[in-house]
Amino acid sequence: MKNIKIISIILFMLLISLSIVSATNNTTSIEKQTITTQSSTLVSTINETNNMDQKIDNDNINKKSIINKSTTTQKQSQQINEPK
Repeated sequence: MKNIKIISIILFMLLISLSIVSATNNTTSIEKQTITTQSSTLVSTINETNNMDQKIDNDNINKKSIINKSTTTQKQSQQINEPK
């Protein structure tokens, strides 16, 4: 009878240990999933920022082009209007 009590106590402790390990593994899995999701969101945000930077660069290039065309047109206009 005494042996049965000892064995049942040992089995009960093993059951508790397995429950703790299982709960720890589930928590680790959830943390990994959260980190992966956060990483994906961060990469997506960085890509969007890079796209916006590229748009701004393209806009600036277009503005410089317009300014250069305007300056060229003004110079040509001055040359035409200058007395010879």
